[in-house]
Amino acid sequence: MYIPSASRSLPAPFQILLDIGIDTSALPCSLPARLSGAHNATAINLEPPVALPSLSAAAWAACARDSLCTAAGAAARYGVSAGLQTLTSASNISVTILGSTVGAFSWAYVGAGLAGSMVPEKYAGNRDVKRAAVLLGGVIGGLAGAAPSLVGYGAHAVVNAPAIKTIASVFYGVVRDPLQIALNGVFGPRCVWLGEPRFLGVAATALASVIPLTIVGVATPYLPVWASAIFGATIIGGLDGISGVIIRGKLFQNYSQVVAGSGKLAVPTLIQVSTAATMRIATSGLALSQNMVLDGLGLQPEQPNLAGMVGRYPAMSSKVRPWIAFKVQDGLAKTFKAESWNCVSSDVESTRPVTQWGERTARGNVRLKGIRQLVSERNEPDSLVVMRLD
Repeated sequence: MYIPSASRSLPAPFQILLDIGIDTSALPCSLPARLSGAHNATAINLEPPVALPSLSAAAWAACARDSLCTAAGAAARYGVSAGLQTLTSASNISVTILGSTVGAFSWAYVGAGLAGSMVPEKYAGNRDVKRAAVLLGGVIGGLAGAAPSLVGYGAHAVVNAPAIKTIASVFYGVVRDPLQIALNGVFGPRCVWLGEPRFLGVAATALASVIPLTIVGVATPYLPVWASAIFGATIIGGLDGISGVIIRGKLFQNYSQVVAGSGKLAVPTLIQVSTAATMRIATSGLALSQNMVLDGLGLQPEQPNLAGMVGRYPAMSSKVRPWIAFKVQDGLAKTFKAESWNCVSSDVESTRPVTQWGERTARGNVRLKGIRQLVSERNEPDSLVVMRLD
């Protein structure tokens, strides 16, 4: 992978990589500083000479972007929910059927993908086994997704509240996610996972969401229903955006990257919107199921402030969505050889499509996931051969 001196055209700070013969366009991530001793150069300075997007800029951009998108989605969700709650008991069966269908479809998708991703390696070449696993996972997921609306039919004589929440989550997803996709490049830089989201990273993000969930939960009794539904969700979305960037960029900096904004609006595709919204509907259903279990066990506090907090905490599970979504897409892509998923972010807030994993970062460096063999000094001056990148 030697690059002659004549082909060096990349500006600093990447120039030093060409000076030692590395093809920077093929590398996904940061060149470790320990490579500075791998050749005869007297000094390597990988510090960018120009101002590049910082982690703090990405955090504030995420706060603004996520707040706006969450507000739009929450307003749509509240409007649909409020409208459906005015229906009479005569509409209860229709609402239940629609809610259970939505829940079943979203969780059938999730169950099928997770099952496909968990097929043992020894069956990797057996398509029949993989498809059987996907089918079984889809059936189990579909039954689990339909359960909240079906249970809600017997528990609510007038209007099926769980079914209404499930239906309303569709409008939240189809409004919020296309807007997020469109604005991702407009509000400034983003800090995204470099490849597969790390489970510990998304779990830490979920844990950090306790703070905004507590703040909004405590304030819920003092707010009108519409304000809690819209502004409460907006505050949570904005603060989650900041904490997510900090966790990815600081605690998991070897697995994340800051990418500069394009400054242009993006046009969401049907597959982008459908996969993102389906995952959001599914994780909303997961939080709904947890609240229903708490209600059924009589664990919801009577004190209004505590009840507001406990009612919000199940939303923590939705923060694991990036990791789950990646596994789902990976499982379906492996099973059906569907390359279309490579062009779709598993999570519109914190990941990039597989097709963009090899692009340069905005931090002014290039990361190597691993260099297994380094051969220094060919006959050509100022050259270095790097073999077996993975």
